[in-house]
Amino acid sequence: MLYDRNLRELALTVQVGLDLRRTHEIDDKQAAAHALAAVVHTDPADAQTTEEQIAARLNKGNSFAWVARRVTRRLRLA
Repeated sequence: MLYDRNLRELALTVQVGLDLRRTHEIDDKQAAAHALAAVVHTDPADAQTTEEQIAARLNKGNSFAWVARRVTRRLRLA
């Protein structure tokens, strides 16, 4: 939290995550992983947001899958 000299709140840092619900309803999980990785895999050193990692999480059979953590609010999914 950032405050001004009168201790009024000026700004707040919020880290958000991107997850998918009802992943069992995705017909083409590989295509979904490809599209998501194109958007969220912005850091080559991040091994958690590669297409392969996202596909593995989608194919687990769970109804919920993390796609990315610490996503900026500027992220826009089409």
